[in-house]
Amino acid sequence: MQIPSEYRAFSKPTLLVVTNTLHAKFFLANNRMIEEKGEIDVSSELEQVAGDGISIELSGGAGQTVMRSNDDAHDTWKKHVTEDHLYTHLNNELMKRLQNQEFEVLVFTVPEEQENELKESLHIQLLKCTNLFIPKNLVNHDLLDIVAEVQEEQGI
Repeated sequence: MQIPSEYRAFSKPTLLVVTNTLHAKFFLANNRMIEEKGEIDVSSELEQVAGDGISIELSGGAGQTVMRSNDDAHDTWKKHVTEDHLYTHLNNELMKRLQNQEFEVLVFTVPEEQENELKESLHIQLLKCTNLFIPKNLVNHDLLDIVAEVQEEQGI
């Protein structure tokens, strides 16, 4: 897809990595062209467990048993899936792309509450070529909206 003239061209091959807690989408921008390069989706791992109706029992003291809600268990599992599955796959995929010299610059969009976890999961070589972390969930946004957000955050 050609980037319209109202947006600036990307001077270096830039991989835009658009994430939420279960997905990562890759878009390669170079000069005035941008194209989707792939996606990681770990939602099936979360759905698999959600369908099991997991509940966790904790001792409540004085002989009581307190049942944590399924929502709590689901949130705990979702955090695990994000940090241990999505970010592991993401790190491996990005390292492979870096070694293949597919990009020179990385830009991430990530929900604000996940930004630190994402940064901690990335290989040092990936952090070195990362230009920007945008603390927003843009996974369901139009590609040109993502480009506009990136360029706005870069001050372009």
